[in-house]
Amino acid sequence: MATQAMLLAVGVGTKQSIPLAAVTAWVLKDGIGHVVAIAFGTFINQRFDSDPKRFRFQAAVLGKLADLVSILTLHWPQLFLPLSALGGAFSRLSANTGASCRPKIYETFARISNLGDIMRCMTAQTTASQLLGTAMGAAVGPLLGSNMYAIMPCSAILSIASLSACYRATSVVCLSTLSRQRAERVFQPAAEEICRCNVKGVEPVDTELDVPSIKDVQENEVFVKPFRSQHPTKMEVNPPMTASHLLLTPVHDLHQSMFLLAARMPRESRTWALGKAEEARPTIALWFHVKASASDVLQGFLQAILLRELLEEEPVSCRESRVGESDLAHLCEQAKELSQQWWPSLQRALQKQGWQTDVVFLDAKDERVEIELSSQSF
Repeated sequence: MATQAMLLAVGVGTKQSIPLAAVTAWVLKDGIGHVVAIAFGTFINQRFDSDPKRFRFQAAVLGKLADLVSILTLHWPQLFLPLSALGGAFSRLSANTGASCRPKIYETFARISNLGDIMRCMTAQTTASQLLGTAMGAAVGPLLGSNMYAIMPCSAILSIASLSACYRATSVVCLSTLSRQRAERVFQPAAEEICRCNVKGVEPVDTELDVPSIKDVQENEVFVKPFRSQHPTKMEVNPPMTASHLLLTPVHDLHQSMFLLAARMPRESRTWALGKAEEARPTIALWFHVKASASDVLQGFLQAILLRELLEEEPVSCRESRVGESDLAHLCEQAKELSQQWWPSLQRALQKQGWQTDVVFLDAKDERVEIELSSQSF
């Protein structure tokens, strides 16, 4: 229906001959669409594997937007080039984004290294769906004609059905790689258990950590709306460094550390009143070294989660106290010790539940830092 609307907009199917300008506009709209798709793919090329479910659904939404814009050309034929170029850009973005994130999703379907067989089934199903859709569109097209007010509601109903099917299909995908959202859903209950064991004096060798399974995380994973942590203390990964960040990683550890921890204090004060409103809390900042391995990234993330949890435990023992720079440094050192003690136990628990620990997607690798120390630093 979207294609029919654009063809009618340039004069195909009418008694008038198609002017050369219309043919040129038709070619240009595809060219512009390709350029936009290439630019978008270049910008986000390293992130498709980190959150394929989100990108898969966004690809479906872009495809429906492309249809909507293309149909509007029938109402405003004088704006054919900008509207069709925008629709073509959305269409190419949808196709490229969907193609880029599908392999990671199809990988989760493979049970006996049969990814090729899964891709064969995908190609057959896609071709069959396209042929069926084209046949149905060809049958309905003559009934709708060039009446945009008939085409638009019909297309909207089909778009809603398509997006609903895409949402239901995407929601059941179980990803075993750790993105920022999945890692936080897994590490947060583990950090809470570690802190409880620390208070009771339980050693890592005496207990086995219980982490959420892949299925548990899949049932609660958010991929339509942006993920927002439920923890009251915010945490940023690889944020821009500013003068307001208080470095918590000791200077003598910088030359060998694969990550840095800092706290961004509230602007109104360099101390934090425990138990106050959320805006008065410090924000934990975590940076990864450019050479950090997957194990380094997970250990750094665990230490940051533990630091955040230790900050929340402070009001229990000291309601009226204030956490200053020295207190934050002490808590960071305590989080480091707990992380080193409990990481082997947590790693075994992750592998037991099927989580991949050799490949992680917790940050954008092009935003990592490189540490250079001068003699004056010491």
